[in-house]
Amino acid sequence: MDKHQQPLVSIIVLNYNAKEFLINCIDSIFHSNYQNFEVILVDNNSNDNSFDICKKNHPEINLIVNNSNLGYCGGNNIGIKQAQGKFIIILNPDTLVEPEWINEFLKSYKKFGDAIYQPKFISTDDHEMLLSTGQMINLFGFGFSRDKGSYSKNKNYESEKIAYASGTCMFLSSTLMKNLNYFDNFLFAYHD
Repeated sequence: MDKHQQPLVSIIVLNYNAKEFLINCIDSIFHSNYQNFEVILVDNNSNDNSFDICKKNHPEINLIVNNSNLGYCGGNNIGIKQAQGKFIIILNPDTLVEPEWINEFLKSYKKFGDAIYQPKFISTDDHEMLLSTGQMINLFGFGFSRDKGSYSKNKNYESEKIAYASGTCMFLSSTLMKNLNYFDNFLFAYHD
C-alpha cells in the first residue's frame, strides 16, 4: 500500500537520560514495515545528549526539548499535542519494536474500534520471557502485569479486554486521546 493511502500514525517517545535504550528504540521504529508515521521525541531535560544522537541519525524526527522534567504525563502531553496523526502510539524509550507492530495495532483497531491497545511485552534481555500480556487489577486495587516472568512467549494469545494498558506501549486514536483530555499532569509517573 502506498504511504499516502495509510493513515498517519504519530509515535511519541518520551526520554529522560535513556541514552543507549533510546537510540536502539528509535532505530527499531525506523525498521517498521508500516511507512506513514511520524516520530515525536520529547526530551525531559536530559543531560546525556541521547536526543541529539537520535536527531542526527534520523533528522526527520520532530524533537521537542523541555526545560525541565515534566514527568511521564506532562512530557507525553507535550508530544501528543504536537501529533498530526489519526492514531497515537506512546512508547517508552527502553523498548524495541518488531517490524509489523503498527500493522498489528491497525488490524486490531479495524476489528474492535476505539479503545486503548497494549501489545504483549517480551524481555529485551531474555527473548523467551514475557513481561506482560496485559495490565490487570488485583482484589485490593493494585495494578500488575499479567504473566510477568513466565516463559510462554510463543503461546498464541487472542485479543482480549484487559483492565488497563501499560504506558510502556499503548495505541489509540487521536480522537479518543482528545476525548479523554490527555494524561493527567498531576501524576508524575506510574499508573497514569
